[in-house]
Amino acid sequence: METLTRQPDIALELRVTRRYVKAHGRYWYVFTGAALALPLPRLRLFQRRLRRDARRATVRELETLLRLGWRERAVGLWLVAAGRRADLRTRLAEMAVEDYPDDPSNLALAAACLGEDQDARTLVRYLRIGLPRGDEHGPHLALAALVHLDGRLGTRHAQEFLTAGGPWERYAGRTADLGELRRSIDDYLALFSGGCPASRDELVGRGVYPPGWRGWHLPPLY
Repeated sequence: METLTRQPDIALELRVTRRYVKAHGRYWYVFTGAALALPLPRLRLFQRRLRRDARRATVRELETLLRLGWRERAVGLWLVAAGRRADLRTRLAEMAVEDYPDDPSNLALAAACLGEDQDARTLVRYLRIGLPRGDEHGPHLALAALVHLDGRLGTRHAQEFLTAGGPWERYAGRTADLGELRRSIDDYLALFSGGCPASRDELVGRGVYPPGWRGWHLPPLY
């Protein structure tokens, strides 16, 4: 189909979604959450390919992924995170205030990986909207990522949300353990940097996959 269209933008969308997102694309694990528990040889291969693609993807390709559906955005944000693509920082700041229904957790991971004060401010902008709006999942990792960045940068951005009677206390989903969420942030940062996530052995030991599950054979990583 790509070869038949004369519209460059549509051809680009088809190309990047086929390469990274569709059933035979590289990043099925982004959607299943299985990446943290991959067998070590498979994990290393996944990480090498992810970081390689994150470096090689053009700004236009990444911007294309970030403006498409939730699957494409999830992959695009993982590529931004793994490649520490500061050239997409402005786009992340725009996404933080967009009224889209996706889970913004991957945006939080990308901001944590970029790791500068402007990235913390991107999370602040999202939380000022997402907490009062009552987003179901995004505020958890966004706030954990903000606490992580505060610890790294010596800032106090998260205090705006954690004060007594503040936005986090009023948020219906605040039962999540921020300490546990910070450990999740650390796991993903290790994943994106080529390390071994600390929780991997625990996830595997828990038996997070059903007997006979053969997902280790997916996706084909070319």
